Amino acid sequence: WRRIPLSMAALILGNSKIGKNTMVLQSCIIGHPISSELDNSDLTKIKTAGAVIGGNCTIRSGTVIYSAAELGGNVVTGHNVLVRENTKIGDNCLIGTNSIVEKDCTIGSNTRLQSGVYVPNNTVIGKNVFIGPYTVLTNDKTMGRTKSVEGPVIGDGVSIGANCTILPGIKIGN
Repeated sequence: WRRIPLSMAALILGNSKIGKNTMVLQSCIIGHPISSELDNSDLTKIKTAGAVIGGNCTIRSGTVIYSAAELGGNVVTGHNVLVRENTKIGDNCLIGTNSIVEKDCTIGSNTRLQSGVYVPNNTVIGKNVFIGPYTVLTNDKTMGRTKSVEGPVIGDGVSIGANCTILPGIKIGN
């Protein structure tokens, strides 16, 4: 047994569940509270539903996974990944360094998001998909002027190259 400096420890909040043989490395937050779970009057009493992470995953340093997010088995994150609430990520996925997956998204099994990929709210990505580095998916046709957002839908087996921009509501078939 050895002491781990607090600055290197991971923070596991609420009822988060972490599967067998999963590594959560330093400076990660698992089960980060969503706005409905915060009570600004006393931050010591935050109750979070927590996140669910399957077995045999590697969650690299700096990753933040929000409450009500679910990751399947054998998921690997790069460093500094953000996964927001109500997002479901299938088995055997890679979410690359500095990638952001916003809330209410679905990502199918065996999918690879390379470094720097941005996935906005309400996006559906199928199984066996490859999305190249620094690709940006968008969900707002009027750039903040309305509350109506429609994320893209990426079918199974799709490959998208580096630095692409996928516009709101676009559907790419299998």
